[in-house]
Amino acid sequence: MTVRKYISIFCLVTALFAVNISEAYVISDEVEHIYGNYIEDEYANGVRSWNNDFIYRIQKELVEMNPTTLNFKDGVHSRYLYPIKESSVNEVDAVTLPSGRIFLSTQMIDYVMTIPSIEKIDYHNRAVYNEESFWQCSMLAAVIAHEASHWYNRDFQRKVDELYGEAGLKKLLGSDWNNPSSDNLLALMTDIAYNQTAKNAQFSVAGEYLADKQALTFLNNSTRFSPGSLVSFLYRLDKHEKRYDLKGVDIAVENEYNPHPDTLERIRRLEKLISEHSNGRVTFNNQKFYLDGQPFMGTGVIKGNDRVSTIDRTYFVAGQIADIIHNGELGSGKFAFTEVYTTDNIHNADIKDIYLTCADGDTRYFKVIDRLKLKPHEARYLMGDETRPSGYEYSYDAQLAKYIATYK
Repeated sequence: MTVRKYISIFCLVTALFAVNISEAYVISDEVEHIYGNYIEDEYANGVRSWNNDFIYRIQKELVEMNPTTLNFKDGVHSRYLYPIKESSVNEVDAVTLPSGRIFLSTQMIDYVMTIPSIEKIDYHNRAVYNEESFWQCSMLAAVIAHEASHWYNRDFQRKVDELYGEAGLKKLLGSDWNNPSSDNLLALMTDIAYNQTAKNAQFSVAGEYLADKQALTFLNNSTRFSPGSLVSFLYRLDKHEKRYDLKGVDIAVENEYNPHPDTLERIRRLEKLISEHSNGRVTFNNQKFYLDGQPFMGTGVIKGNDRVSTIDRTYFVAGQIADIIHNGELGSGKFAFTEVYTTDNIHNADIKDIYLTCADGDTRYFKVIDRLKLKPHEARYLMGDETRPSGYEYSYDAQLAKYIATYK
């Protein structure tokens, strides 16, 4: 029996609450880190992994946007995240180890970077693997935020507390129970693996819900990553989980021992949390976005284009609007265009690729709402730099910008 076989067991959360005081746990931060290193060594024996600067930049931005809750090794914190790595796992996979190491499989990255056409994922239609891919970067950030939440929520420590406690560990491991040895770890993981109880499964399901909830907080604190991207990612999984062999989302028999939460229930809960964040002003129904009870822009969806699908764009904007409402900025008039490239000038008549943002200089609040494709001169018309010609019809994205900026 190998440690590698049971890595996923320790990637499951155990309770409905999150406490971040190391003294509260039977397994200390130091022991957690040692055990995490053992697991990482076993993981590396069966899986190749390597640095990927693209996904690391996304992780780094998440950490920088959440300085009080996420951190790399800094000599101050007893717990810390390692730079994320890409793995060779032959499936759509994301995993977080107790030591703060996160791995995304190549298949996961490719899956997220696709631009879905109707009813299918087309791996031949993928966005570029850099920050140019605005919405796909946000979806990758959502996946990473969920994984980082498992670490932040101390899944490993809480699982041991909930299933064993000090007395249980002493009974299982004997007088040497507090020695962080590889033998003790293997014995513990083996015991958990055979713990096919409803309680263990319920801990795992609750942990996924808890990680989703914390991920929304991380994303809401970010400038250009939307909590809505986590929802659209899960819709993507739900649509394709029967067609593709996706780890952790395959359809299992519904029973009390099933450790996998229902994808649609995760979506329902996330939509509810986003709505609550907006004081109930943003709501969802049948993959449509409602603002103050009315379909957004009259349809409830935001049209996709060659860079993003309709559902991914709709949920991205909905998540950003919810946070703008939460911060009291919708209807404030504090909306602006921002250059995508530092060499651009938003007042240039030829500018067509531009960010729509909410920017409050007094509170330092800044949120990227969407990336627009405008026609020449439209940015100047909307900013009042030029007078719009009589009879001129705005492009769809220009109408979107105007709708948001003038909403009362």
